[in-house]
Amino acid sequence: MLPLLGVLLAAFPALTNRLASAQTADVLKSHNDCANTGQNLQEKLLTPALLRAGRFGLLFRIPVDAGVGPNIPHNLSGAQIYAQPLYLAGTPLPDGRRRNVLFVATEHDSVYAFDADSGETLWKRTDFVDGQTRQPFFGNSDLQPEIGVTGTPVIDPATGTLYVVVLTMENGGLTPSDYHQRLYALDCATGANKFAPGFPVEITATSTGTEGRPDTGPITFRPDLENQRCGLVLNAGKVYIAWASHQDKGPYHGWVIACDARTGAVRAALNDSPSVAQFGAGIWQSGGSPSIDTAGNVYVSTGNGVFDAPTGNWGECFLKLNGETLNVKDYFCPFNHVGLDRGDADLGTSGMLLLPDDVGSAKHRHLMFSGGKVGMLSLVDRDALGGFDAAANKVVQEIEVPADGDGNTSKQWYGLYSVPAYFHGAVYYLRTGEYLKRVPIANGRLEESQTVSNTSLRFGFPGATPSVSADGADNGVVWVTESYYPTGLNMRDHADPGRMRLHAYDAATLEELYSSGDTAPTIDGVVYRNFMKFNPPTITNGRVYVATAGSILVYGVKSPALGIDVTADVKIKRGKIKVDKATGRMTQTVTLTNVGAATLPSPVSLALDSLSAGVRLTLESGSGNGATSASGQAGVFYHNFPALAPKQSVSAVLTFLPFPPRGPKTATVDYTPRVLAGGEAR
Repeated sequence: MLPLLGVLLAAFPALTNRLASAQTADVLKSHNDCANTGQNLQEKLLTPALLRAGRFGLLFRIPVDAGVGPNIPHNLSGAQIYAQPLYLAGTPLPDGRRRNVLFVATEHDSVYAFDADSGETLWKRTDFVDGQTRQPFFGNSDLQPEIGVTGTPVIDPATGTLYVVVLTMENGGLTPSDYHQRLYALDCATGANKFAPGFPVEITATSTGTEGRPDTGPITFRPDLENQRCGLVLNAGKVYIAWASHQDKGPYHGWVIACDARTGAVRAALNDSPSVAQFGAGIWQSGGSPSIDTAGNVYVSTGNGVFDAPTGNWGECFLKLNGETLNVKDYFCPFNHVGLDRGDADLGTSGMLLLPDDVGSAKHRHLMFSGGKVGMLSLVDRDALGGFDAAANKVVQEIEVPADGDGNTSKQWYGLYSVPAYFHGAVYYLRTGEYLKRVPIANGRLEESQTVSNTSLRFGFPGATPSVSADGADNGVVWVTESYYPTGLNMRDHADPGRMRLHAYDAATLEELYSSGDTAPTIDGVVYRNFMKFNPPTITNGRVYVATAGSILVYGVKSPALGIDVTADVKIKRGKIKVDKATGRMTQTVTLTNVGAATLPSPVSLALDSLSAGVRLTLESGSGNGATSASGQAGVFYHNFPALAPKQSVSAVLTFLPFPPRGPKTATVDYTPRVLAGGEAR
């Protein structure tokens, strides 16, 4: 029998997605959410004013897999980290304490849980399959010297589960059967396997098709040829996973597979190139995950391959898939798809940014934004993607490739090898060889004439995936990492072979607020020269986490001002817990009264020490909820109130959600209240 929480999730499949969107200070998947907006709207500390004041910088590093990998100048010893670090606030651990936890997966097939505030290792998994070694270098230059976990995992906060795809090899890799890709479900608190016997599940799938052969026998998923670069995404009780190739080693195909999040069973699978023998329309999206709308439709972009809709070959396409069956519901294919395919100029280098309805129009309410290697950017109607027209692309709007002074519009200069971001009525993107750009969008149109650029720096390959932190609609900051690549691979004003920088920009003006400097950072006498390509920074709770070869670099506020404990001056009245059995939500009205003689400065924060392990405080109210990093014990949830004058009272409704190990009918809400006032960090 399923635990009570599992029964609840099975009865209400949309709950998982709502939970993911509610906990916006958590970073549960690549680029933050199912729409791939890249935004965290619950960031209170990292404001433009603080960054301008010079109070932000590199704090410490967290090493991973020491001694693994080549010890050469641009790639220090340690496993590569292509998966974006993930963050789950206030995670209850076996010792009874809560911690803010940072999860890191490496190409050495290691998965770590670190205390996100101190860098302490909480647990580490390297024993996924006994006796099997890591996948070696395939003869390509993209992923080396080993290939393990590449795609960013995904976390289900409702069950405290991290899902990750692990690639392993045995018997020297002499035959295809020696290679394995498995989906694991790991306990966020301990790293232990969950949901046995369904997990871990060996990824298998078949489809009909010829694969260029004279017969029409089934096509089988090849774990030795399929590269799982896309981030994972979770919705409605299913984990969606996408695959491409290892630098076009065939025969490969673009696969999308949906696995049941509780049993591991394959619920649906799509092979997007069943008649193709070599270039199989891989889905890689520069590491971005498939996108999912509120109706459960799945969106992906495909790479080089044949386009022929009647035979189900979807090379060079934007695809809209049924979330239950993964059947193609709609598509867009550019008029010049043959030229794109022949020129290795695949459309599928970017993830799909799903835009909010309020920037659409009556005619085009549901919009999507993406691009490809040639740099053409497309605004597409998700209700009518545009199909194929041999004369012209039938999309809502296109942003052309810019022509610079020498007229160069080569794909190498302006490709979009990244996932755009959205914040407060604007789209942000950074193509190869170009400047970071902000384009307002309203009434279903990108206002190109209002484009803002930061012209102080052209980025080399591969550009960058922007991420945004903000406090609601205020204090927006755009974050990007500038990757290092050997000079022969660099493009445009990127001659310094040692440059590796974190940049922060004002979201409204693109004024540069912070740069980590013109020289590579040095920690403990070690120089770090390589941020990982396609891997955006993770921003939350006053910290920025950046992946390198062998380490996570942790940036944050230097010497933040802490709130003062004023519990003795506050009367705290806690109301009765109300339980909504239909959703599992529990609510409690809490009233604070200042019984002291002085005004308590804003923010006044109610900290919930020793909160029951079976629940989490949600961030749905928008009143500055979070989890402490610096005040008292890290990982304690808190809720903010405004300043309180003497004898003044203020009330709020706190909302809690069930969290393992208990279900909604058995969970209790209990905590020791503590009140902080003033300061910055919590």
